[in-house]
Amino acid sequence: MNVFRIAADLFHLLALIILIVKLVYTKSSKGISGRSQLLFTFVYSTRYADLFLGFVFISYYNTIMKILFLSTTYITLILIFYVHRRTYEVLNDIYFTEPLLMTAFICSYTLGPPFDISELLWRFSIVLEAVAIVPQMVMIYRSRQIQKMVMYYLIALGLYRTLYIANWVWRYHEENHLDFISVCAGVFYSMVYVAFLCIFIVSGVKIVEEKNEGHFVRNIFFIHQLDTASETLIHDEIDVEKDVNGIEKV
Repeated sequence: MNVFRIAADLFHLLALIILIVKLVYTKSSKGISGRSQLLFTFVYSTRYADLFLGFVFISYYNTIMKILFLSTTYITLILIFYVHRRTYEVLNDIYFTEPLLMTAFICSYTLGPPFDISELLWRFSIVLEAVAIVPQMVMIYRSRQIQKMVMYYLIALGLYRTLYIANWVWRYHEENHLDFISVCAGVFYSMVYVAFLCIFIVSGVKIVEEKNEGHFVRNIFFIHQLDTASETLIHDEIDVEKDVNGIEKV
């Protein structure tokens, strides 16, 4: 394991936490594609199926990360489809997930031994992850707007995939290891992000701020305290200036 892999996992976890915080703090699932999150649930459930189908201990780090990814994904689904289902934008989240699931299954079945269940599930998760974000991108394109916290979530996901590419380069250079399926899926994932960035710029997608969202972000980065301090300083300067003017008049 190298620093790129660890950093990638941490950004991945950060992205999932940002999404949960957005749902809990704004009490709204607006701007989040439930279909994308459902696909990601399939991704992690099949990739980490070894936790339930014959557990093989690799390391404490590996096990903890698997549990965190699975638990945060299912928590996100519960928040979207149950807790905040009234704010879920069904009309904008209409991209068909069935073709993506079918394509991922066909690719995973043909790219390796079809009767090795653990390998089949792993390949399925790798291929599906490359396209799982597509419904989210389509939803943003249809609505022509993106919530700030959703934007931060997508940025963290993009950094996660970028660092994983660096991890593959490092492993190929240091260990002479190259996983063809992972690399191809990762490159396609990156192409989806680049396409989205182009659409984001050309179509004029607006960045919007939900109720409570801006207040939360300001508190996280201590901007509220800085603003308060600045306002206090300005008021003190005005008071001093008034006192000086009063003295001059006398």
